[in-house]
Amino acid sequence: MTRESDDKIGLKAWLGYAVLFFVVMVAAEASGCESWLGQAAEGVGVRIIRFLSSDESSNTFAAGGSRGDIERLRAARTLRCSFEGFSTDFVFDSIDYAAGTARMVGNAGSASLGAIMGANGATFVEITSTGNIMTTTVFAWWDTDRRYVAVHSRHTAIAGDPVPSQVHGACSALL
Repeated sequence: MTRESDDKIGLKAWLGYAVLFFVVMVAAEASGCESWLGQAAEGVGVRIIRFLSSDESSNTFAAGGSRGDIERLRAARTLRCSFEGFSTDFVFDSIDYAAGTARMVGNAGSASLGAIMGANGATFVEITSTGNIMTTTVFAWWDTDRRYVAVHSRHTAIAGDPVPSQVHGACSALL
């Protein structure tokens, strides 16, 4: 391996941990956690959001997609997404990557989300009232209809049994 590939692998691992801390921070905030873990996660999470929203992180993994695609996605404040097997669309609005926030509107109402802009796309993280985690990543690649390729993952448990799922779809930038 080259020094450059070692650096990219190290940064990818760091970003993975960053996302984990972000999820912990959101969960701690949602539950009103006052423990040292919640406080530590909140402090780390703010720094992570700032790093992930900065030009430094966005330019690190410039492989794949085109710069125009990522800039258009970064500028979008509303995305409409459809996924295989879902009868209704998801709408992500009030997207603010600097603050790390967004809102999702779907068939069951709306929810506040975490919003992370990375080098290859945007990820939205929801922690439900029962602690289940839902993520949607909108990649800066277009499908044949010039919509952004997306994936929605649900990390759920029903009656204590794990019921994970993942579906693919596409999103259009509305604003």
